[in-house]
Amino acid sequence: MSNILENASVFPQTISTIVIFNSCKTNKIIAVLKRHTMERENSTRCKGPMNMRTLLSFFLAVAITQLCGGAIISSVEDYFWRDYSGIVPKDAYAAGTDANGQPTYVAQISIPYVRDPRRSTVDVIPAVLRAGEVEVYAPYNFDVTYVSAINSSLKVLCVYSSSYYKWHSLTTPLPSYHRYVVVGYESSRPLYLGRAVMDNQTLTGKIYADDRRRLIAAYQGGQVYLDSFTILTYYR
Repeated sequence: MSNILENASVFPQTISTIVIFNSCKTNKIIAVLKRHTMERENSTRCKGPMNMRTLLSFFLAVAITQLCGGAIISSVEDYFWRDYSGIVPKDAYAAGTDANGQPTYVAQISIPYVRDPRRSTVDVIPAVLRAGEVEVYAPYNFDVTYVSAINSSLKVLCVYSSSYYKWHSLTTPLPSYHRYVVVGYESSRPLYLGRAVMDNQTLTGKIYADDRRRLIAAYQGGQVYLDSFTILTYYR
């Protein structure tokens, strides 16, 4: 690896690619490179010196084939938040449905910490967004909070590809390389996104990362607590 780093200025694209692969399975990649380095060194004692570019290409091909396969692209997929001013972005993630069967999206709102006015902490929480509406709503402080895009800064959850996102039930182990989607923080506690079916609707709401026993959602002007739900995950 030290030889590779010394030649970083000559092979910048190769080095940057190896760094990305390092995040996939660091220890295994290093082990593979070391093993094949020894094999190639033994081989070159008989056949003469090997071109550095050829050696790097060989190491890289081995790492890709044995460790990452076709999962390299999916490992860098992620989610992000776009500004919302009344028009739902094309890449917004549809997480639920309303009473009319129309999709609902995930907004993100920032509100002052209400339990202790002396603190300057701002909670960032997920809210329900309906297409064409400027007002979103979210369960908060044992009530439902309504925020308008007209006088507040709203964000909406977007993804590169929805195929990387799955709803996971806590009754089964979390699949390998899957991570929970963090949609906010309340009292410095990370929040996950959950959903559950209720009265022909698919409600979405928050789940505390350190207490996943229930989903807290807004319903008919109040909060509801649901024990049966799924959590949004993404393949990483």
